[in-house]
Amino acid sequence: MSYEVKQNYLNYNRPGTALSAEGAVCHSTATPGATAQNEHDYYDGGKRGASAHTFIDWDSIIETIPWDERANHAMPQANKRYIGVELCEPRDDDPERFIKFEEVWKRGAWYLAEIFVAKGWGIERLHSHKWVSETYHESDHTDPYEYFKKYGKTFSDFNDAVAAEMAAIKGGDEFMPDVSVVYFTAADQSLALICANENGGCAMYCRNGSPGVHADAKKAKKIINIGGPELKLPGEVWLSGNGAKETLKAVAANL
Repeated sequence: MSYEVKQNYLNYNRPGTALSAEGAVCHSTATPGATAQNEHDYYDGGKRGASAHTFIDWDSIIETIPWDERANHAMPQANKRYIGVELCEPRDDDPERFIKFEEVWKRGAWYLAEIFVAKGWGIERLHSHKWVSETYHESDHTDPYEYFKKYGKTFSDFNDAVAAEMAAIKGGDEFMPDVSVVYFTAADQSLALICANENGGCAMYCRNGSPGVHADAKKAKKIINIGGPELKLPGEVWLSGNGAKETLKAVAANL
């Protein structure tokens, strides 16, 4: 199953700072009844001191800041590391609240799975705001734990739902990330990281000196191969030379 994703980027509360994300944080909005569009309009309506990459309700998914830019969703340490995704909450007196929650749950799990598959991340990179608070000690927020608890769910349940969606995406024809970066040995890692950052923080795969490459890397439309021999794969961009200096020149010329 897939859902429409609307890109409606903010004019305000958008720092414009580059982000090379290493994972994602799942939040809940704590504004019962507010839709994704309501949240977008609020954060686009003036200086709010906060923002998020995406808001998800029972009808829509709205991206408000691109994945490669920072959002102010969880205080400085997390903001510079993670994509922030906010799940909207139905009103407690809404007779359709359980139906709406289920729709938010399904859309949230699917959307985060799309991010994780596109980035080549494992489910261990998905965190709650509660985890962020306990790890970096810059806030006291514990969402989305209480939100999920209202509906008999846990954050562990949500992780499982995201992981299941990831498996479904990888098993289907739609799993085809735009770019992957493959590097020959650890000596090529710094150049690989530069290329990955230039391509939206895409997934990186180390060949460890092997002539082969990870199967997931081959699924990308464009494969940037740094150091070592040519793979001769469709969509390959081979950036290598006779030694580290020549490889560096090849990478620099391609940026």
